[in-house]
Amino acid sequence: MRLEKGEILVVGLDADGYEVSGRGTHDTLKDAKQSAKQLVQEPEAIAAGLVKVEVRNDKGECVADYFA
Repeated sequence: MRLEKGEILVVGLDADGYEVSGRGTHDTLKDAKQSAKQLVQEPEAIAAGLVKVEVRNDKGECVADYFA
């Protein structure tokens, strides 16, 4: 997924690093972090194999991560 400048992506990963869920894009880092914290607590996502949620900037760099 290609992001526009300034967009921030929240993505949930399994133990192998594959995407299992996501929260889409956000305009601010604060909103993205809040969304990531909510995702890491969702029982459905954990049942799907979620172990880590990454917050990525428009360059694809991980700027924050949270573990289930």
